[in-house]
Amino acid sequence: MALTVTSTINQAKRTFRVDAGMTLTQCDITTSTGSAGADYSSGFDLVAIAQQLGFNVIFTVLDALVQNKPQLRGTWDIKVPGTNKLRFYAPAGTEVTNEIAANDIIRCIIVGI
Repeated sequence: MALTVTSTINQAKRTFRVDAGMTLTQCDITTSTGSAGADYSSGFDLVAIAQQLGFNVIFTVLDALVQNKPQLRGTWDIKVPGTNKLRFYAPAGTEVTNEIAANDIIRCIIVGI
């Protein structure tokens, strides 16, 4: 997978302990293929993102947007059984196809343990 995730933004680590074991992390996710490539596949793999951040369990994704493309919003796709995908939609409500380009940065806030 070609997603890279960092919680260091503007030379500051953006990880905040909320409660015993619970952490809120603001992070930047960079995709090398964009939404038209292998990185996306009906959503970015949230399990892989969580592993890169050191989370065992994710409770919620509070906000996810593509930098310089605020019209694209991410949603944690929770199904039964869960797919654990971070999916993005255009303003018309349709899922993105090629709107997220290679090397675009997605900034999101994830809460987990």
